Amino acid sequence: MATTGEHLSKALDGAWHSARERARTNMADPAFAPHYTPDLEQAREITLKQMRLLAEHGYAASGFSVESGGTGDAGGAVASIEMLAMSDLS
Repeated sequence: MATTGEHLSKALDGAWHSARERARTNMADPAFAPHYTPDLEQAREITLKQMRLLAEHGYAASGFSVESGGTGDAGGAVASIEMLAMSDLS
């Protein structure tokens, strides 16, 4: 049985609840924890690793049409980007 919090989360997430929930799950990975890295090259390496992980999780597919090999879910793509941005606003 779902909790009140789970019902509230689903209602607030709206049509793209699954995209937002997937992003929440993936952002729990320590690789996506906010970090302060004063060294530019090190920051670039961390960012590249994060981008590769996002690609492995299929985040890019939402932004492309089915004919182009994606899922055609533009709204899901925007919701995912929003959730990813909220994980580190630096």
